[in-house]
Amino acid sequence: MKRQDVAGDWSELGRLAAMAQERVDHLDRLGEHTHAAIAGYWGNTMVHRGADGGILKLICYRADHSLSVWEDGEWVNGRWLLNAGQDNSTICHTLEIDGRLASWCHSFAPYKTVGDRWISPETAGGHPTYPLSIGGVPVVDAEGKTVVEGVGFGPGQVMSLEDGVVQALDVPPSGQTRVRSRLAALGDKTDEGMEGYFGNTMMFKDDAGKVIEVIYYRPDHTMRSWRDGMWVEGQWLINDAQDNSTIFQTREIFGTFTSWCHSFSPYKKIGDRWIAPETRGGHPTYPLTVGGVPVIEEDGVLLVMGTRFGPSLVMSMEEGLVPPEQSASDGVHAPEQGGKDVES
Repeated sequence: MKRQDVAGDWSELGRLAAMAQERVDHLDRLGEHTHAAIAGYWGNTMVHRGADGGILKLICYRADHSLSVWEDGEWVNGRWLLNAGQDNSTICHTLEIDGRLASWCHSFAPYKTVGDRWISPETAGGHPTYPLSIGGVPVVDAEGKTVVEGVGFGPGQVMSLEDGVVQALDVPPSGQTRVRSRLAALGDKTDEGMEGYFGNTMMFKDDAGKVIEVIYYRPDHTMRSWRDGMWVEGQWLINDAQDNSTIFQTREIFGTFTSWCHSFSPYKKIGDRWIAPETRGGHPTYPLTVGGVPVIEEDGVLLVMGTRFGPSLVMSMEEGLVPPEQSASDGVHAPEQGGKDVES
């Protein structure tokens, strides 16, 4: 942006200054290489072995965000996204079969090197079973046996990072992998949990009614969000092949891309109000908050359903594109603008 483009436009200058500070803060935490946590996987293979040592799954991650997954005699290609803006505890796989896409999230073990072995227990929605499995639980050799470190029990299935591209087993594909089965079950309902959001406004307000954030999700997987007086473009992915409980959001901050995962409440409609508490890594605090906890009104007072407590932050679905109370004065960043592609 040229200097004359913003000269005298204090709201725009303030927005750019706030974004610059956010980028500095972000890079202070992550460094210039925001995907350092997964770099050890590139050029190598994450191998999932059964208790008998046989190969169950192979995953090859690449620096360009592509991946290949082998299971049941078949290679499937797709894309990966890591919640690098938080704690690197969850990775989202978007896989493609016969031109159809669906996404899964999985517990992720960051900063692994060739030779490492571990287990990564996860919930049905793919989140790490907090706190032990964030980063995976190491598997070690003890007295001639392979055990989970600190407990002395055999690990059963083990994940490992092995050198180079590991040769897949020469077995005929059954055509009934979990990926294919899940895509068949989804039918034409991919992203169905998001439909109520499209064309409407997801709004966050504090207990005093002040607008904290608004988010506009689009069917093409782009999004626009407003917070602290700033409009920011991004992309979203939801774990639609699981339970729709987690959304990944990728934002660009002056050329630096990174991603966050957040607890998500699917199937919302206009007029709904809820809270969606989440862990530090953005996962829903299972089980109540998968789908959010409704906020209701009693005698003019907002209460979290099932309690006598008021919510400190309320999420709501508002009809149409509702601007925040503090929007940019020049209208340049109005929500009606089209989205731009960003690298996920």
